[in-house]
Amino acid sequence: MMRNKRILSFLIFAAVSCTGLADASAKPVILDRIVASIQGAGVITDVQLVQYAAVRSVFESGYHKSVQEQLNDRQFMKSTLDMLIDRTLMLKDAQLLSIIQPGKEKVNNMVAQFRAKFNSENDFNDYLKRYAITPDYLNKYMTDELIVRQYLNDEIKMLVKVSNHDIEQYYENNKDAYNGINKKDAEKDIKALLLKKEYGKQLKSWIKTLTLNREIVIMY
Repeated sequence: MMRNKRILSFLIFAAVSCTGLADASAKPVILDRIVASIQGAGVITDVQLVQYAAVRSVFESGYHKSVQEQLNDRQFMKSTLDMLIDRTLMLKDAQLLSIIQPGKEKVNNMVAQFRAKFNSENDFNDYLKRYAITPDYLNKYMTDELIVRQYLNDEIKMLVKVSNHDIEQYYENNKDAYNGINKKDAEKDIKALLLKKEYGKQLKSWIKTLTLNREIVIMY
């Protein structure tokens, strides 16, 4: 991901020390440090990164015993930090645009969907304890998630367009991959694919705009 970052090799405070997988009930020892500084939007700490990564892991894959393995994966954590930086920038911009805060019912529904990913109440409570996640944090996470979704819907979705010519051109260039399926039958799938690609392209361009003239320092 291209952005105006300076990569620093030093640490500001103390490193995070997580327990191994052998003792599933053990709680990680998290000594906070700053992992990113975003000009005009604040800082991201190690605790925030670990909490966000733990929630991301469950959202993407459901609750499983390898959550800690993902948190020990440096590539996963680096991509999570990039996501958290982007999210911070979008929330800052959403605040400037006065995007309406989601209602309590919507937030509660998101929390309920998240809780449903756990096999039992004990699993859920152990997970919260292990990653220092409080009910307030979960509510804030879901509130921010809903704001970002609304922001993306308002600012990005309207920029995403796919023409009939785009669909026809894609079909002609990839006809062999459709094994004799005619263009009309393939049109729906092609349109969905092209919309997804265009959305990613527009989002990347939008994020780049948000980082212009803003120093982002990574310390991870």
